[in-house]
Amino acid sequence: RELMTHISALLEKVDDGRLRGSLLSEASNRKQQFAVLVSTHYHPMLHGLARRQVRAMAGIDRPQWDHAWWNAFYHRVLCFAPYSQQALNITGNACVVGNPRFDNPVLRRDHNPSHGATKPTLIYAPALNDGATFLHWAPQLERLSNAFHLVTVLQHGAQYFTPDDAVTARLKRSLKKRVEAEETLALVQQAQAVIGDNRALLFDALHLGKPAIALSKAAVLPDENIPVADDMAGLRQALERATPVFDAAQRRHYCDAFMDGQAGLRAAQAILAELHTPETGDSLLSSLQHKLFG
Repeated sequence: RELMTHISALLEKVDDGRLRGSLLSEASNRKQQFAVLVSTHYHPMLHGLARRQVRAMAGIDRPQWDHAWWNAFYHRVLCFAPYSQQALNITGNACVVGNPRFDNPVLRRDHNPSHGATKPTLIYAPALNDGATFLHWAPQLERLSNAFHLVTVLQHGAQYFTPDDAVTARLKRSLKKRVEAEETLALVQQAQAVIGDNRALLFDALHLGKPAIALSKAAVLPDENIPVADDMAGLRQALERATPVFDAAQRRHYCDAFMDGQAGLRAAQAILAELHTPETGDSLLSSLQHKLFG
């Protein structure tokens, strides 16, 4: 409920006559019809709300889920790079646009989110849903404060899904240097390394060519070579020899095929093109949609 209140307050702050917003549940109750509806993940309430459904990927957390069957619901899937396009493409419905979050205007910031820190910045990106891992690492990481400007970055909305009171109490008691979500990319760009088990933030580090160190084996995919630290001694050793995990070719294959600051433009063009795309009832995609979603 707290998250819904936050979203509603955010929608009320939209100060642009061309834009209106409402909760998905409200649009469903009104039986509102859109020509094109863009979403990041499938939800049953999306049924019947639009002639054309478009998925704009929000990240790659778990490919076994992000690339799963429910993507067949979408007439068009906007992918960051060939990695997802190859996994999701059905009769040409997946297209590569890049990652708009990393377009130039986002990263060209004049402010310094480290607030003048003289020590190198180290980002800790915990996955709060794994309370045991967080409670194990959080008090130990405080020891790094002598050598690093240690900043905890939470995935957007994570504070609304913290299942354990002990996790919430530890988060407030330690690791007090935390930043808002809108500062994340600027901070990752200047950080010496990103550590943690939050897949979204580790993926940002890979995208920006930064060293990444996982604090849980579950946070590393089989085709990645992210080092894993099991204890403080291993973490210190990993930090001493930390180097970028992905080279330029890997970043283009997994993270952003173009890295030219034009992903948002390509995404907008692909979405607008759906306004004029005719229905095709005899394709493999339409057959799968009928079978899976009715």
